Amino acid sequence: MEASVNYGNRSLSLPETVDEVLQAARGNFVTLKCGPHLRGCIGCVEADNPLLRSVAEHAYAAAFRDPRFSPVSRPELDSLTVSVSILTPMQPLDFVDEDDLVRALRPGHHGLFIEKDARQATFLPAVWENLASPVEFLSQLKLKAGLLQEEVPQRAWTYTAVTITE
Repeated sequence: MEASVNYGNRSLSLPETVDEVLQAARGNFVTLKCGPHLRGCIGCVEADNPLLRSVAEHAYAAAFRDPRFSPVSRPELDSLTVSVSILTPMQPLDFVDEDDLVRALRPGHHGLFIEKDARQATFLPAVWENLASPVEFLSQLKLKAGLLQEEVPQRAWTYTAVTITE
């Protein structure tokens, strides 16, 4: 593993040797919150890089490159909560219609990744805290993906996550 990750004119040193788990390529997301409010969330459902490197890159991107938010400022640092979600491999869902897809979801347990043509989006399992109904969960995910409510995703995958919050 490379010893550092570069961010413009700065770099983050990484340990030369790390636990085998941290060397595995795993999907992961880093979520930043100020109180109950989302402040940034960046990640990937499937990773090409070791977990340690990927989490470091996503943490930086969540703080400074999430297009929905301005970069995190120094005064915000004390009120930030950081969560790292480590994903299981995605499992494809077989479904014939949207009702079938909704029935396959396990609220509070599944993350969902949907795709239609070039449009795609995912919600982590933690999103169930705010969208407890499977119908609402899918409806909001379709909006995130840029799908019309009457459109049915062509493909869908579920996954679970272990989330560590600091």
